[in-house]
Amino acid sequence: MALWRLKKLNSSFNKNQLRFWLDIFKLAFEFTINSISLISIGSWAKEFYFRHIANASTLAVIFMTDFKSKFIYPIFVLRLLMLLALIGAFSLFIYYGVPSLTNQHSGIKGIGLISIGLLMFGYLIIVLGKSTLTQRYSVSIINGKTMLRDNIFGRHLSLDEDFKGFSISSYGDRKAIYDFKTLIFYFTNGQKIELPQFLYSNFKDIMPSLAEQSIKFLGHEPYKWKNLFSRDYNFE
Repeated sequence: MALWRLKKLNSSFNKNQLRFWLDIFKLAFEFTINSISLISIGSWAKEFYFRHIANASTLAVIFMTDFKSKFIYPIFVLRLLMLLALIGAFSLFIYYGVPSLTNQHSGIKGIGLISIGLLMFGYLIIVLGKSTLTQRYSVSIINGKTMLRDNIFGRHLSLDEDFKGFSISSYGDRKAIYDFKTLIFYFTNGQKIELPQFLYSNFKDIMPSLAEQSIKFLGHEPYKWKNLFSRDYNFE
């Protein structure tokens, strides 16, 4: 009886020992296969790493996310309608004023109507027309390339060697309703493009996205009048 128990214990020990050595053999086999695979692709892996992954600019592009500023088209259309309304009002003053000039008794009236139309509506048409037709761009960042997209004509301006940098300023010199901000983009050819806050639903995300792309920030500039039709630009 004792001999039978000893044989059973010895058999159990042999099975456990066999299972242990089989596991060791399996691990050794897998390690050998993996080592052979790494040796065969080692030179390619090193070349890829040092050419691409180790390159800081490429690594930045890999983890970079695309961004597009959300242009509020209804506000742009509203500005266009206001511009058309001003042009219509100005046309009425001219329509009623010019015939009065030929009338001997209504000459002064005609001069007055035309003068009011030129001074009031003419000025508003120039200022609103200039801002409406020039403030039509959006920031677009695709695959690490930053551009300004023309929302009307679909053209793109690349922020490359012809780009000086951008600044932030107030939109207008009075805080009538809300202190709107504007981003001003400067180009070496003298072109300036403004992105006013009220035209973009994600305006607060534009500057951080530009910072991620290392776009040159010129700083803050106060709003100052240059003349009746334009503001002063500090970084021209």
